[in-house]
Amino acid sequence: MKEEPGEAQVLTKKKERITIMKTMLKEIKKEIGSNVSDAQAMSKEAAQHMYAELTKGQDVTKPNITPEMVAEAITGSVSGMEGVDPEALKQFNQALIGLLTVKPTEDEHDGS
Repeated sequence: MKEEPGEAQVLTKKKERITIMKTMLKEIKKEIGSNVSDAQAMSKEAAQHMYAELTKGQDVTKPNITPEMVAEAITGSVSGMEGVDPEALKQFNQALIGLLTVKPTEDEHDGS
């Protein structure tokens, strides 16, 4: 006949499992965190590069950047990539221009 484990043994096993799970979660969080910071650094670098390109030859204190220029900088950065549908990219470019040219209404401006 098999002997049932005592309460102390059951608690010890549960604590071991919890410790293992906590360790796994810490590792997962650490890995996710490192990927996020890499992506943020790349995004920041890409944004700085785009800004430099958009303001090239301009007075940087008062740059003149149009919605079309921003949309082209964004879509242009992926236009040559494999698997990118040129027609979909063109539509996305137009949608970006539309988004960037929408002016807030009075209600939105007031925060109401």
